[in-house]
Amino acid sequence: MRRERLGLLFILCSITGYSFLPIFAAGLRDAGLPPIETTFWRYLFALPFFILIAFSKPLPSFAKPLPRLGLFLVGFGLAGEGLAAFIGLQYIPAGIYLVLFYTYPAMTALFSSFLGERLSGVGWFALALTLIGVMLTVADFDLGSNPDLWIGVACALVNAFLAAIYFIAMGRLLKGHSSTVRAGAYTVSGSLVFLAAVAFSGGVINGTGVAIPQGTNAWLNLAALVLISTVMPIIMLNKGIQAAGPTRAAIFGTIEPLLTAVLAQVILGELMQPIQWIGGVIVIASVILLQLRGSAPTESVQPAPAPIVS
Repeated sequence: MRRERLGLLFILCSITGYSFLPIFAAGLRDAGLPPIETTFWRYLFALPFFILIAFSKPLPSFAKPLPRLGLFLVGFGLAGEGLAAFIGLQYIPAGIYLVLFYTYPAMTALFSSFLGERLSGVGWFALALTLIGVMLTVADFDLGSNPDLWIGVACALVNAFLAAIYFIAMGRLLKGHSSTVRAGAYTVSGSLVFLAAVAFSGGVINGTGVAIPQGTNAWLNLAALVLISTVMPIIMLNKGIQAAGPTRAAIFGTIEPLLTAVLAQVILGELMQPIQWIGGVIVIASVILLQLRGSAPTESVQPAPAPIVS
């Protein structure tokens, strides 16, 4: 019991770190750093930490070789997740973005059912709840007169789609492997290569080069983004899953959208309407249903908090 409580504490630290991501992203946005460069610098400075942690201990001699190329290519999708997040957060409040993003467990279950995994009746009910929650979440948006809101909503759903693909791909690539941290290092490396190609090619085409954070405030927000909302959450999440179990970690992690909404309201002044809070609660309820007994795939893939960074 004590080990489980400690695990939940680790998970709470992870969730809190992820919840501050929109705050630091707003600081970088105000400093004039574009989303592509924000994502690029984030992974560039986070990668050495992942490599240090991943390769600090040698793998057991009996360990299966990791599918390095597959993990590297999955990193391209992970980079797309980061870009979608930093672009989308420019157009809609962080709390609403996270609620829409948290449709990814439902997408994971749905896609896995197409791949032959069984989805129970409760799972289908959870999918229906997800749709209802999304409709309530965007119900207060004037999407017709403000097309920018469509961009934010689309980015959140694209982020969720890529996260679902990520979990399915990682679940298949890492089946029978135990070195998940080292696998993450290969994946982040792929993300960094993809982002570097996009950032540098865009700079060459536009003649502007790659934007560098300017000013103390920008560098402080970038350091916080890397340490507090990238490296620390992943370490804490891994520790929490080991101590409390993946299902409990995923269920406890569903407070992330609500915590993000509260932080965004207090720090950034981004308000959510009552109907949007209701929609968020319904989406979170659907995630909990999926984790408890809704589907086999969510149990195996364990969509715990994170891909908007990961």
